[in-house]
Amino acid sequence: MGSSGRGEPPEGGIPAPGPAGGSRAGSPPSGLIGGARRSGGLYGGLPPRHGPPGFDARVLELGDELRREGLAVGTSELLDAFDALSEVGWAEPVAFREALATTLAKSQEDRRVFDALFDRFFFRAVEREAVEKGLTERRFSADGEGDGREIDFDSLREAVRAAIRGGSDGEMRDLARLSIAALGRRGEGSGVVGVDVQRIRRSLGLRGDPAGEAEARGDPEALPTERLREFERHLRLELERESVERTRS
Repeated sequence: MGSSGRGEPPEGGIPAPGPAGGSRAGSPPSGLIGGARRSGGLYGGLPPRHGPPGFDARVLELGDELRREGLAVGTSELLDAFDALSEVGWAEPVAFREALATTLAKSQEDRRVFDALFDRFFFRAVEREAVEKGLTERRFSADGEGDGREIDFDSLREAVRAAIRGGSDGEMRDLARLSIAALGRRGEGSGVVGVDVQRIRRSLGLRGDPAGEAEARGDPEALPTERLREFERHLRLELERESVERTRS
């Protein structure tokens, strides 16, 4: 891949995984297509889980973000990435980075985008996972103490509305995760992505303002439609990710 270092040992001398048997660049490693590694399950099956809980979800999220930046990252590339990661330790940062870059970035420009996004998704990934699973839920616990068993839906609703109106993309993503957890604890999850997105939207009382006339009508409850759609996109992504993890567990 030119100056991206594809196929060369990364810094520190740890070999970067590449196509087996000298196959052409970009082709899936041997055994991925039609082989035992793709037996059954969503997307034809995924390789065994590696790394801490939720780590696979970070890889899927990185793939989604790379697609939004214009990279051609599909199911095949993600499966190749998981296969490559099975050959390196997730705690070996250089080898881990090169394994993902080799499978997800196909050109020098792709590698530039990949490098810009990588640290955002995998810097101190274990600590990030602890924060997302613990501190976020404490913030919205019904008793204010935060044992994670109860989520105050009113507080969650207000936080979601505030994030849709003017929060960051990261805030909407975190609140989407928490909204899904809250739905599950109320026993309302159906397991169908589209149905659960609409159930969460109704439970939180979220409605858009497609005509942009809420202010003129004096309707403070209506939300900017495009921002609401972005929150729904995060919900779908998180629900799909949970489905993948359930399939692999």
